[in-house]
Amino acid sequence: MKFSPREYILAWITAVIVLFGLTAIIVMPKIREIGRLREDGVKFQRKLTVAERTVSQKGDWDKRLQALQSRLNQYPQGKDVTADMLIALERIAAKHPLKMISRDVEKETVHGDLYELAINCKWEGNLQGIVAFLFDLQSEGVMMDTSQISIAPNERRVLRGSMIVNAAYCRPTPSGTAGAEQKSRTEGKK
Repeated sequence: MKFSPREYILAWITAVIVLFGLTAIIVMPKIREIGRLREDGVKFQRKLTVAERTVSQKGDWDKRLQALQSRLNQYPQGKDVTADMLIALERIAAKHPLKMISRDVEKETVHGDLYELAINCKWEGNLQGIVAFLFDLQSEGVMMDTSQISIAPNERRVLRGSMIVNAAYCRPTPSGTAGAEQKSRTEGKK
């Protein structure tokens, strides 16, 4: 069987088209993957820039941390601070027309050098009283803050609600154990 020149040309054109089609099928996923890798590289570079900037500001962050820690109350290890925190909360509430109906103290939680005590309070008062109470709570030297608050009027048109007051404080670390643990953690990271 003999092929004409026209058939040779058509065979070559068909072969070239098939070759380009197979190449496109094989290469297109790789091109998409390269695009994704470039996007990931750009995202990683942004995160790296932010991390480097944060590390370069370490001195400023340490100063701010020291300033905040100096404002926290210090209590010795093992001392129950529940009474002190409840007294401080009652003192702030007594300044304003706000009545504390009940107070339930949760277990102390530890966050590194920081200790936190959550107090669930049920209260009754007026809008002016709760706003002034929350303002005084924020401006108090004792580090207290509210994490949740609910407010609703009752049948006598008196505001009633509940809130969780978080009180933060420090305890001195025992010089032998905590210092050694911190030192071993930092040496293990190097």
